Amino acid sequence: MVDNKSEHSRPLDPNTLNYLRIKMLERIRHAVDEGLVNTSDSHLLEVAIDLRTLLEDVETEMTNRGMKLKNLSSKPSDRSGKMQKLMHQQKQ
Repeated sequence: MVDNKSEHSRPLDPNTLNYLRIKMLERIRHAVDEGLVNTSDSHLLEVAIDLRTLLEDVETEMTNRGMKLKNLSSKPSDRSGKMQKLMHQQKQ
């Protein structure tokens, strides 16, 4: 049996993928906890990029395991266009 306490108390190496994923999830959680309406546009853009990155990671893992995500709403090309539009608005 794995000791979860020692697993969580160990500091993560900032050069690992798990560390980067945890930091992304922390930014997302912070934005959700604060309320997306109360979150600055620049932080929302960062959170949107984090969500996109994590989704791509999950899709890659699922593909590697022979699984597939259902396309629930818009086509990926539509989502990409929305992301680029948001990023373009942010730069102005």
